[in-house]
Amino acid sequence: MVEVPASVDAEVAVIGAVVTYPETLPEVMELTTDDFYRHEHKVIWDGVMELVTSGKTPEMILLVNALGGKVDKCGGVAYVATVCSQACLPVNIKHYVDVLKDKACGRRLFFMANHVMNSLADSKDYGEIEAHVLTALSKRFDSSSVNLNAVGDVERLLRGEELEGSVCFGFPEVDVATGGIKNGEVCVLAARTSVGKTAAALVSAMAAAKKGWTPLYVSLEMPVNDLWVRCLSYQSNVSLKRFRTANFTDFDVRAIRRAEIDLRSVLKQVRGYYSPGLTPSKLMQVVRFEQVKSGVNYLIIDHAGRMMADGGARSEYESMSQIANGIKNVALNYNIPVLCLWQLNRGVEMRQDKRPTLADLRSSGQAEEIADTILLLYREGYYRKDIAAKDDMVFVDIAKARGTGELGVVLVPWLDFIRRPDESKNIDAAEIPF
Repeated sequence: MVEVPASVDAEVAVIGAVVTYPETLPEVMELTTDDFYRHEHKVIWDGVMELVTSGKTPEMILLVNALGGKVDKCGGVAYVATVCSQACLPVNIKHYVDVLKDKACGRRLFFMANHVMNSLADSKDYGEIEAHVLTALSKRFDSSSVNLNAVGDVERLLRGEELEGSVCFGFPEVDVATGGIKNGEVCVLAARTSVGKTAAALVSAMAAAKKGWTPLYVSLEMPVNDLWVRCLSYQSNVSLKRFRTANFTDFDVRAIRRAEIDLRSVLKQVRGYYSPGLTPSKLMQVVRFEQVKSGVNYLIIDHAGRMMADGGARSEYESMSQIANGIKNVALNYNIPVLCLWQLNRGVEMRQDKRPTLADLRSSGQAEEIADTILLLYREGYYRKDIAAKDDMVFVDIAKARGTGELGVVLVPWLDFIRRPDESKNIDAAEIPF
């Protein structure tokens, strides 16, 4: 007789790992209660997810407290402690997660097949049997197709109530021209180095947080502490160079302290994640974990060029295409707006006219194809040192706009990228950090 597909050892290994090694949590967020076979493990896993959802680390004592009266339904405190002590190593967590997903699929097929055989033996209606099979399969594929005439309300549309919210860039000129980034969309912000990509991304993160969004800033080349310092520099109007040397005036000290207070509530909404060499599959896990833990609903990637493909790519183009498609899948699967920074290659520097074009992005895999909006940045002051910072402008070329279709160039003062606009006019050009 065929046994019910299950791996109790794998279930114990996974539960033990998340309690012993909290850093493994992002890699198990795809698991659900149905992926566990033993009832005791289902109850324990519910307790783990309850802690994660509330922003707590699933330590042993906290887990027992979260289970409360249900602890007796999973063998008591002694059994919970035993399970939590039998962790797999973090390096093996993906293997055990795959085992659980595979066994869960096997159980669905097992119970479906049993039901079909029993129904045939009882001479039940074939149509009823087929409906049961399709229902079981739908759980596997999570089909969510709907009739198009049922997805909207024309009267609400006419009143403007069907409009989706958009996350803003933080620059009024750009927000008006593009309409922001909507859920499920990817905006590629591309430029050469030191033109203002990271500065623009941090401005967007802070502006979005002020409007109630919860951004996740995924940095692949700059530790989160450096991002925090840049935010303080922007808010306080104190040169980033002074932060690097800690050579502050009394005025600077007062401005920085005031900026830190002003930013507390804003930066509390912004999640930072530093991971050089991040892959698309790992990114998917991190976003899922942060959605459950912190309610993240806006993703910023700085920058995609430092991501690594999951494998199987035979060329740099295929590798970058895999990364680009992985980023688009995150936007679609989790229905969130994504701002993806992309560094253009050195080919731009070889031309007389150094303003980037879409052709400069085409060597970066399928970034152009997956993007809903593409913004190309250019700053003349980067190449001409005779242009004062207060006079320098950033050319924001809207090179692709799938939603609005409106293309063109928007000019934004360079100081608006690195200083709060309302006080930029008081900045000495000598203090500009870049």
